[in-house]
Amino acid sequence: MGYYSRTRQRGFTAIEALIAASAVMVLVVFTIPMLGHRTAKSELSTAVEILQASIVNARQTARIYQTDVVLSVQTGLDDSSTLSYLVRPPQQSEQAIDFQAKNYPIPAGVRLTADRDIIRFNASGLVVPPAQLVLVSTADENVREQILLE
Repeated sequence: MGYYSRTRQRGFTAIEALIAASAVMVLVVFTIPMLGHRTAKSELSTAVEILQASIVNARQTARIYQTDVVLSVQTGLDDSSTLSYLVRPPQQSEQAIDFQAKNYPIPAGVRLTADRDIIRFNASGLVVPPAQLVLVSTADENVREQILLE
């Protein structure tokens, strides 16, 4: 009688490798759109922080120096946005104020629009009339944030 030894086969078969590769592909197909949405939300969140900081800065400057501060929304040809503000010198003031314009660039993946190009804070730090700023992700138009200035 012949004696046969059974040896175990080591490694993967081609079918097992194909099944594993297809499972990985399915995961990738569902994960990539979610990552794009998260990136858009992250860029928008950064833009909101920059916008809120510039608004607080403009409002505080108007109150401290008791003068008007102008916030200007500028959109470039490449759809880039910049928010800048300029302190207007007060009438009859002996206080020296640094009148340099301050620019706040908005991240490249976000477009900033406003209901008007110039927003004016009065000496009390209020916006008259109220203005609305809208931040929209260029990657996903559904990712947006609205800020009302009063």
